[in-house]
Amino acid sequence: MVKYCPQCGAPNQDDAKFCIRCGYKFSQEEKYFSIEIINREDAKKHFYEGNRLSHLGKYAEAVEEYDKTLAIDPNFKEAHYNKGLSLQNLKRDKEAIKEYDKALAIDPNFKEAHYNKGLSLQNLKRYEEAIEEYDKTLAIDPYYTDANYSKNLIIKYKKWSKKIN
Repeated sequence: MVKYCPQCGAPNQDDAKFCIRCGYKFSQEEKYFSIEIINREDAKKHFYEGNRLSHLGKYAEAVEEYDKTLAIDPNFKEAHYNKGLSLQNLKRDKEAIKEYDKALAIDPNFKEAHYNKGLSLQNLKRYEEAIEEYDKTLAIDPYYTDANYSKNLIIKYKKWSKKIN
């Protein structure tokens, strides 16, 4: 069996007294290491179940599974992101934005989170903020065509609405 160093995460032999990477001195808390591994696996199981439910269009149930994932691992950026997608599909854009923000706090270069935050902002008619998110997406990936399209759609809408008014 392998145990993982709580300081650097390196795998070590089960009977190791010190971490081979950082020199951390292991204590007799063997259960701590195996519980952490089990928890990560539990988080992944809930995450994958949330994905399955989301693909079936069961967004409210998917949100519950992502909540279970995040209760185990609050830094699971993909779980925040996918929860945001499910909330967005439930027309709960304000809540979705909060989840995208949590994913972006973990990884500021998460282009899909920027893009979908922009979509939620656009759904709420917060067009200037949506454009800012699309610009952030395009700064990370200039070839992200959906972000470019959505940004241009807002710009054209704003020009069109000025002509009418």
